[in-house]
Amino acid sequence: MVLLISEDKVKEATIDYLKERGFEYIIPEYQIFEKYAADFVATNEQNLIAIECKGSNGRFQEALGQAIIYKRANDAVYISIPNQGFSYTNIEEEICVNEGLGILLCHFDDEENCIRVEEILKPKFDTSVMDLEMRFVILNDLLFENKGKGRDPQLSKIHRVCEVVWFISQGIHNRQILIDKIIQDSNLNTTKTANIAINMSRIMDLIKIETKQSYILTEIGYYLAKLLDNWSDNIIIDLSLNNSFLDNDPIQAQILSIFRIKCLNFRFVREVFRVLNKLSINDDSKALTIEEIMNASSHHRPTDVESIKLSANYLEEVGLVKTILRPKKYYLNSELLKL
Repeated sequence: MVLLISEDKVKEATIDYLKERGFEYIIPEYQIFEKYAADFVATNEQNLIAIECKGSNGRFQEALGQAIIYKRANDAVYISIPNQGFSYTNIEEEICVNEGLGILLCHFDDEENCIRVEEILKPKFDTSVMDLEMRFVILNDLLFENKGKGRDPQLSKIHRVCEVVWFISQGIHNRQILIDKIIQDSNLNTTKTANIAINMSRIMDLIKIETKQSYILTEIGYYLAKLLDNWSDNIIIDLSLNNSFLDNDPIQAQILSIFRIKCLNFRFVREVFRVLNKLSINDDSKALTIEEIMNASSHHRPTDVESIKLSANYLEEVGLVKTILRPKKYYLNSELLKL
């Protein structure tokens, strides 16, 4: 007898699978575009993914159409299905391959307990056609608002990320010493919240691993540390995304811009900043076109040009980069970087 597995069972199995693979930040039933809500959006320390789940009575064709739409705002998309009472055609699988969609197969026993989840088709992680603004909205909700888990009323996650960056800039690189320092700094912090702050700092690409259990700042992490150093001795200040302080304090506005940048797109924004910083492109006489930035980068393909362009324009919008026209070229805002 073939069991009919409910969609809820598939969702439970999928959540466990995500958590086992480091996707700590998960929001269920997330509306990505009007009329379209993914069963889950989630992020780990590298990627943003969306997942559409179907039970035995679900239609693969429907999941396929939804997953293709979610691809516009996520690094990768999976369709998660049960191993019993569900099937799809060769043509539908071929569409998944062509669209870069992944498939998760949830194996259930006769008592409807999930034994394992198998990745039977790997997704393609491609952001070349991504709606970066929608990606920012999703990541903002995952990392800062954390919908579905409830907000921390005492100390926002942004504060803790600032703490991590600040302490590393002051020479504290070992993870355990960093955790101890964060806990000592405020009686509101715990080992759990300190670990979350360090993981979030890595997710946002503000810090990177130097050696095992040791961290250093990335280029933009270093810039954030400089802003914090010139802002206030007390960095634990309310940094809500909706506060009105932006009109009154330009340094706070720049700090917030860093968080907006890192939500926009991890890889591409950092790469534009890295290239300009590494080559000391800090005045208009040295400015580079998008093509020249691409050529100076060893990490990206020709198909990434649109994402690089959007990221460079966003860096201009928040003031980290200036431009000249005809043709449009980009260079670092040296005045801002001297803060």
